[in-house]
Amino acid sequence: MVVEAQIEDQGVGNTADLERCEKFVQRAVHSNPTVQFMVRALREAGCPVFVEQTGTPPSPGVQSLEPGAAEKLSSRICCRHCEAAVGGGFQDDGTVILCANHLQSQSMTSTTLVHELIHAYDQCRAYLDWSNCVHHACSEIRAAALSGDCDWLREVARSHFRIGGQFRRCIKRRAEMSVKMNRNCSEAEARDAVERAFEPCYRDTAPFETIP
Repeated sequence: MVVEAQIEDQGVGNTADLERCEKFVQRAVHSNPTVQFMVRALREAGCPVFVEQTGTPPSPGVQSLEPGAAEKLSSRICCRHCEAAVGGGFQDDGTVILCANHLQSQSMTSTTLVHELIHAYDQCRAYLDWSNCVHHACSEIRAAALSGDCDWLREVARSHFRIGGQFRRCIKRRAEMSVKMNRNCSEAEARDAVERAFEPCYRDTAPFETIP
């Protein structure tokens, strides 16, 4: 089952889209501090590996953008052509799917990757039943809050901005949108699940100390 949406692999898709996506992912893993933090947190928690150590690490203080310099992506992170109009998804087999045909920028790819890695972290650290609307809502609340998906500029670009409380409104809206795409959750059930899960899950910022 796919968390967030019924993502369908439509074959190889557009080669240029896939190559762009893979380039964005490599850059995110080798230069984005939040992505790197999540990769380390997953590794330290004993979770399935998304980035494998290989070769000789770069010198201290030096970051390499070249894949394979010190580590490489595992097969658990995949760029695919997606039928659903989403940036990515997390499968309960532990695979992160990034939708190459919908990710048009480095920033969006990095944010989406962090979002999906938070789902991976949640599945690793606790029993999650993705068919349970409240369980799903909790992880979506955390992913929206911690990934940067509800940053001010993103909300302005979506024409969703009001003074006061916008961050929390965004998290609820984005979480509800995702849970509604779960085949086990009706629109009403998704709304109720997000309301029930919001406060405790919003306060749970692990593995971060606070919301980044």
